[in-house]
Amino acid sequence: MTAMFVYGMPDSPRYALVKGRLRDWLCENGIPAMWSPPLRGWRVRLDRLGDVLALAERDGIRVHMKGAVQ
Repeated sequence: MTAMFVYGMPDSPRYALVKGRLRDWLCENGIPAMWSPPLRGWRVRLDRLGDVLALAERDGIRVHMKGAVQ
């Protein structure tokens, strides 16, 4: 089972950081995300985050919130 870790990004109010082995899953579901090498995770826009979390739970991905997401 895959896990997704979601972090709030205080330096970027428009994005949340999503970590996990999710590259293929993001592509299959058509979720726009940017890879961030320094943070080693995917940047997802906050206005899409609710949809991403709902799709993840539907597909059986465990979601862990690890920071304050605005």
